[in-house]
Amino acid sequence: MTKSPAKTEGRAKAKAPTPRAANKTRAAAVKRKVVDQFTQEFADEFCRLIREDHTIREIIAMPGMPSWSTIHGWMRRHASFKQDYLLARDASADIVEAKIIEISKTAKDKDSAAAARVQTSALQWVAGKRSARYGERVHHDLQHLDRNGNPADPQAVDIASLAMDKLTTAELKMLIYLYRKMGVILPHEPPPETIEHDSAGEVPALDEPHGDEDNDDD
Repeated sequence: MTKSPAKTEGRAKAKAPTPRAANKTRAAAVKRKVVDQFTQEFADEFCRLIREDHTIREIIAMPGMPSWSTIHGWMRRHASFKQDYLLARDASADIVEAKIIEISKTAKDKDSAAAARVQTSALQWVAGKRSARYGERVHHDLQHLDRNGNPADPQAVDIASLAMDKLTTAELKMLIYLYRKMGVILPHEPPPETIEHDSAGEVPALDEPHGDEDNDDD
């Protein structure tokens, strides 16, 4: 007894993979290929996604994407890829800023304003981590002020250079100690051979002051 062509065709269709299964197979194949080999095409695509404000968790969950440990390893071996990634992170902060503005506009009453404040605060933190342009900046420059407290000269003076010129070695050590205690590293901080750093973290001793003001016995 011969099988009818209709039944044979039906069985062939039943054995054919579904589109979903085919996509999974292709994704698995692409993923294996990407993990084994770094390409500039992958680097460009990865950085594009970062610039568009996709998180790393979102990206590595996409079909064909390797793990973060693999990507991080490629960054260590390819300096240009790491540089492009850092630039992409910086650029993505602009999109976060746009989100902050959009959320701020949604505040219509007390409750919505409070909710918007929580969201924008979190996004501001994210933007500051991605780009120094949106972070809380500690100004290390000293400006000369007039008697009204306004800058007499709009051009800032580097405080470390000014300190080296105006302070004694002991005073400079004290200044650096106080800044470090606040968690601040001065820009252009004098190198170790210029000034002896206090490695033990103890308060540096200042030179004894000189002048007639010390002669209390007179």
